[in-house]
Amino acid sequence: DTNGMLFANRSTWAHVLAAVAEVTGQQALDFLTTPELDAVHGQCAPAGVLFEGHTL
Repeated sequence: DTNGMLFANRSTWAHVLAAVAEVTGQQALDFLTTPELDAVHGQCAPAGVLFEGHTL
């Protein structure tokens, strides 16, 4: 599904914000919550965190 492909390719909205933070010299947590950042780093499942109401 689309959400799974976006996550697998590190192209979700959260991945984009994490990249923006890195490029601008800011902390990712300035843009994302801890659970969102954990999902970006693969420390938890993205379903319900990055994709509300969806499962992977």
